[in-house]
Amino acid sequence: MNLGLFKRHTFSSFFIVIYFLWWILTICFFFFGHSNYPNSCGAANGALIMLTFFISAIYLLLLLIKIIFSPKQLRSDYFKFLLIVIFPLLLLVIYISSKFIFNN
Repeated sequence: MNLGLFKRHTFSSFFIVIYFLWWILTICFFFFGHSNYPNSCGAANGALIMLTFFISAIYLLLLLIKIIFSPKQLRSDYFKFLLIVIFPLLLLVIYISSKFIFNN
């Protein structure tokens, strides 16, 4: 993927960077032990997961709307952004499914 895509869509690129920073925050929160008992409770952890999925759903919905109502060149650009947004969700599904497969 070339950088021209991000230069053409600086506004979208800015929000993609925020999206990935949110995912990094969420992953670091759970993997580095900040979600353990004295620091956090199950309800707060669940709320963070649900908020992450809600943010992902908003991004997916907005990108689908942009894909539908954009001209052809912009449509292919927004489709590439859609693949970028789906990537962390796909990694999460692979990680969770591998935990279930290899722990049983």
